[in-house]
Amino acid sequence: MARRLGTIMVDMGYLDEDTLWKVLEEQKRAGGSDLLGKVAVRMGLVKEDQVMKALGEQLGMKVVKLADITIPSEMIELVNESMATAYKIVPVSQNKKDKSITVAMAEPQNPSTLDSLRMFLSTEVKGAISTEADVMAAIERLYAGHHESIQDVVKQIEQDKGLQKLAGRMKTRSTSRRSRRWPRPPRCASC
Repeated sequence: MARRLGTIMVDMGYLDEDTLWKVLEEQKRAGGSDLLGKVAVRMGLVKEDQVMKALGEQLGMKVVKLADITIPSEMIELVNESMATAYKIVPVSQNKKDKSITVAMAEPQNPSTLDSLRMFLSTEVKGAISTEADVMAAIERLYAGHHESIQDVVKQIEQDKGLQKLAGRMKTRSTSRRSRRWPRPPRCASC
């Protein structure tokens, strides 16, 4: 079982036990919808980069500052702006050997993000952690002037191998269901 973020933050010296309990109480009082790290930052007890480091430790991911790295231009061809914005991710690199893609994530705690990206991109996707502000600023910077038209999105959908396979399965099911239907009775002359 993964260690809890609060415990990691105490172990790293960012919080002490009493302060952690205060953060947990505030989180509960606020309805429990905010993540522990966000509550601690909002309370002014830790900095956002400290939360990122603790998350990196918890999830086994590298922390990246997007402003400090050069992202190859071909990365925006791999992940379109709509997908980057929806998942709050920025593609940062591609492994030349296995073609896996590393993405910086603003919400690394959401395990379905990487699974969805693997399905859509038909390749292995690895996560790295970045702040939401960094991710959104990088999306603005990388995709500036690269406006997707509806035709671009339709073309990407048409070229998506995963969707083509799904469509083929759906068509097969549809035709097999039609063959099982009862034949329509003949119409009577007075109808």
